[in-house]
Amino acid sequence: MKDFFIGVAGLKKYDMPKDNSYVPIQVGASGKMTIPNFTRDDIGDNISNLNSNYSELTGIYYIWKNVNSRYKGLVHYRRYLKSKENHFTNGENKIFDKILTTSDLESLFKSADVILPQKRKYYIETNYSHYVHAHPSEALKCTKNIISEMYPKYRSSYDEVMNARSAHMFNMFIMKSEF
Repeated sequence: MKDFFIGVAGLKKYDMPKDNSYVPIQVGASGKMTIPNFTRDDIGDNISNLNSNYSELTGIYYIWKNVNSRYKGLVHYRRYLKSKENHFTNGENKIFDKILTTSDLESLFKSADVILPQKRKYYIETNYSHYVHAHPSEALKCTKNIISEMYPKYRSSYDEVMNARSAHMFNMFIMKSEF
């Protein structure tokens, strides 16, 4: 069993971190040509064919259902969790000079169960308005209706999140596997 499995969600060939904790995952791989050196999200228990609706969540589902490691996570091929330390790799690709390393993770998990991106603050809009500026509002309306009908005790939590002016974005995390 691996200690860390951090899936790097991607749809195309792209440079990847050299740290062995990071594993490129071809999200939405169902019915597509394999990207060399990427793990496909359409093997084992998967929802790869739903990628057009769920985006990187198909990679999260793949990791949840198929990966055996002490810690699991997801980042994106152009978006990573940053280390407080500067790490230098002789400058091959500067984005990888500052991302969390296995050593950083071992240290962080001595006092944390979950690592998230820094909270984003929206001073002039809510999470709801931020979402609908880039996506159709129907998805959130449908979600609200389903929660109201099937899980009414969570409706106030939904409203609280949608009306908030900050959130941890990007479906990125690293956490203990049991979470």
